[in-house]
Amino acid sequence: MTKFARYDLRHDICSFDFYNVAVIAAARGYRGFVFDGLDNPKCGKWPKPQVLERFHSIIEPGPAFLRMDCYYGFGGERIGHPHLRHLVARYRLGLDFPRLCSVQAPQLVEYTVTLRQEPRIPERNSNLAAWREFARIIGARVFEDYAVEPIPLHERMAYYAGARMNYGVPNGPLFLNFLSTYPVTLFACDRCAGAFGNAGIKFGRQFPWSQSNQRLVWEPDHLPTLLQHFEETSREGSRRDLVAG
Repeated sequence: MTKFARYDLRHDICSFDFYNVAVIAAARGYRGFVFDGLDNPKCGKWPKPQVLERFHSIIEPGPAFLRMDCYYGFGGERIGHPHLRHLVARYRLGLDFPRLCSVQAPQLVEYTVTLRQEPRIPERNSNLAAWREFARIIGARVFEDYAVEPIPLHERMAYYAGARMNYGVPNGPLFLNFLSTYPVTLFACDRCAGAFGNAGIKFGRQFPWSQSNQRLVWEPDHLPTLLQHFEETSREGSRRDLVAG
């Protein structure tokens, strides 16, 4: 019998935390998701119209990244809480998970910068002046916050898949790269130390499944810091190219 996981919007948060459950479901052999509760979603953090918009822009496109199906209504098995700490703990037990993969063909760009301008917890937002100047200097494709300039998630992921590096501060869209094989560097992780700690990631550490092209930087997103790390990684990449050549 085909198994489907259940994500119930009456109880489960309408955020990128969904992907923590999604990769676990894929690892456990579920074919897809049943989405329930859209008529009466949980509205503790956002009003209902915004919750529904978030569902359609964040969660609904998600199963396709894992080549999973999705349906609406009743059924499916609830497989766990979507908090990141459960995925971290599971991985540390030796239980790996399938990686997200772009639905669209990769868009070949050198770099991307993703900005966070979320009214909730504004202290975690991007240092806009620094990031815009950094993007100008390195020639990056800039993604504004979804509330400022909406872009379909499948299209965004295609750019992430094709970029040499994807930069930003901790935010939902860039977190998807850590659940894929795509490159990502997050600055200002020090501002989110509490949230990372709650997920089991100690200050200065990396996700236990991170690859060499996926990095958390525990320093502020000031322009000199951004440029310093960019120059260092560029030199490292040049040395690797020389060795490979």
